[in-house]
Amino acid sequence: MVSIAALADPARIALYRYVIAQGRDVSRNEAAEGLGIGRSLATFHLEKLVKQHLLETSYRRLSERDGPGAGRTSKLYRRSRRQLQVSLPPRDYELAAGALAQALGADGQTAGTKKLRHLGRGIGARWAAESPASPPLESLEAILNAHGYEPYWDRPNRIRLRNCPFEAIVPEHENVVCKILNLALMQGLVGGLDAQRVSPIYAASPPLCCVSLRVEPESESER
Repeated sequence: MVSIAALADPARIALYRYVIAQGRDVSRNEAAEGLGIGRSLATFHLEKLVKQHLLETSYRRLSERDGPGAGRTSKLYRRSRRQLQVSLPPRDYELAAGALAQALGADGQTAGTKKLRHLGRGIGARWAAESPASPPLESLEAILNAHGYEPYWDRPNRIRLRNCPFEAIVPEHENVVCKILNLALMQGLVGGLDAQRVSPIYAASPPLCCVSLRVEPESESER
């Protein structure tokens, strides 16, 4: 059983956020140093998160050396693959979303899918309009974080999205969710922010989000 109450402690939720933000396995020492806390305290909270199935563990040597003297294996932590959703009383929005996606997908490029693309762009534009005034790239990252996409730069000219808010229905409805809705959301968001150097592109790379954002370098006139 998973307990969301495990995230009530400030140090614990800070550790959880630190681990998931790295996008890879994290050691106890790295987590402790990243938050500026003692290793024992970091270990205590990390193990609590594992017990509540919010983190998973693995073991491997951090040194590249092999054989005698290579050192002991380290316990590493990463985000659990479990999906958590809290709803009181129970709701099943995933079922409704899947049914709607199936209905749209059955029709191909019809009025329904065109309408979905239009709505997606409208939602993205609304996110942009509701955000505080900031430079476009700063606003873009803040909005994506606020809506659960977990953006990060994997190259100087590309932003990738570590999390897909619609992941549960993607396997059966990739065309509708990824190529139509999600891509349209990003197009509307970028357009609404007037982020002229940013281009959303479909670039499926599981488990990452299917959309990435290509960022052109600044021109001489913009510097």
